[in-house]
Amino acid sequence: MGFPLDFNGNLQRALFEAIHVARLGLKVDFAVSSEAVRTGILAKSVPDKYRNTDGFRVCPLAPIFGSGKIGWRINNLLALPAGAVKHICGRDDVLMHVHAPSPVTKPFSLSLIKNVVNAPMLVDLHDSWSGNPFSKSPLLFLQTKIMKYVLDRADFVVAAHSALVDLVKRISMHKRVELVPNGVDTNVFRPMPRNLSLLKRLDLSLQDQILVFSGHMTEEKGLDVLAFAAKKIIEKNKNVRFMLIGDGPIRGQIMDVIGRLGLTRFFRLTGFVGTEDLSNYISLADVCVCPYKPLAHYSVMKIETPMKVVQYMSMAKPVIMSRVSSENVVNWSNGGILIDPGNPEKLAEALLDLLHDESSRKAMGERGRKYVEDNLDWSVIAKKLVAIYHSL
Repeated sequence: MGFPLDFNGNLQRALFEAIHVARLGLKVDFAVSSEAVRTGILAKSVPDKYRNTDGFRVCPLAPIFGSGKIGWRINNLLALPAGAVKHICGRDDVLMHVHAPSPVTKPFSLSLIKNVVNAPMLVDLHDSWSGNPFSKSPLLFLQTKIMKYVLDRADFVVAAHSALVDLVKRISMHKRVELVPNGVDTNVFRPMPRNLSLLKRLDLSLQDQILVFSGHMTEEKGLDVLAFAAKKIIEKNKNVRFMLIGDGPIRGQIMDVIGRLGLTRFFRLTGFVGTEDLSNYISLADVCVCPYKPLAHYSVMKIETPMKVVQYMSMAKPVIMSRVSSENVVNWSNGGILIDPGNPEKLAEALLDLLHDESSRKAMGERGRKYVEDNLDWSVIAKKLVAIYHSL
């Protein structure tokens, strides 16, 4: 996973792929920054039932430089490949499964040592490295050239969304690439009644209708849009509460927006929540929401299976999501509603309509749960990965 640890969706994808591959009988060494182990973030992200999975081992990588933007870039270029060489050299049974969320320095540094360690390399592309990979901007041009080098050297590429498969083919025309969507552990994220002790701890009541967002708090997630929609919702329904699960660089900004709108008492910001507890928090939701903004990032990715959405659906929760792709798990399953992105009025209208319609919420939740059980369980996805490994 490199330096720093990639939180939320990136970490969930890497961890659950690794754990479920190990459960199929392969040995998996999960290499992460030692900081992730020291702070307990990694431990909180592994459900109790998988803590002693046979064949799954965490391998901490020591940083060379301290935290900070320069530090983690240098660590990705030096500490990451150095740790990999030390760990892999002398073994003839190794395949490198390289997760490639931004920045490009992570997969690049490992592609440089591929011949040194004499191991096949699979690149797992979670997202696009740029909102415009074919820009004439010198920096973006350089990033795309670096990723072309990585993809050309990879023995196989898997991509989380169809648009990323197309992007790989455009950059590295004859590369072997397959779609491996984001999944969910349907045993961890399962339908359950509201957790009453948690409800009380958050100063919420059974009479409250609760809207939930879970994820890394960044600009493209549209949490300011949700805050402005909340203002309109509260004007019509004072029993609605909003829960934001997670942390991120714009948390302070969002708290300021909520305060300026006079909505502080209607919001609960939980901070980072471990995987085991996350399902308890989502259990409180009447509706789950993903108010993505129409940023360039999504015009390239066209996300089909956002991690948070498949988790919501696995818990039989109806979802309202911005239409940042024409094809995605929401319309495939009919488990929710797609709305125009960046529009607080439309978001408020859709949320109010769904809150007033319990039968629709129930039906959407059941359809979403059925879809992810049949198509997106990590145990099924892991079998596909193992078949790819054997082909290499």
